Amino acid sequence: LVTCICSPLTFIWGSDMCDPLFEPFQRSLVRCDMAMDAIFGSYMVFLLNVSFLHQTQRLEIVSRRKILRRHLLSTYYWLRVLSTTPYAFIMLSSCRFSLLLN
Repeated sequence: LVTCICSPLTFIWGSDMCDPLFEPFQRSLVRCDMAMDAIFGSYMVFLLNVSFLHQTQRLEIVSRRKILRRHLLSTYYWLRVLSTTPYAFIMLSSCRFSLLLN
């Protein structure tokens, strides 16, 4: 929920992180959004250790191999992992991307 509030606010102004006019409260929003991305990324790693309920057999799957296979072969899982990385691309590009990437 916090990311849903912070992300839009960080790019409304359309500036980038290297802009000298980047407002102080915008920096706080970016830091908060980065923290939420880090927490969500940690959660995604944590999911690799959590059992799940099989949809058709109604059995709890506890096999590590099956859990990893379910997540690592899932496009949805990888899209959620990718959603935690926009700031890495912004920082690696030497601030050439605006915060619209977020």
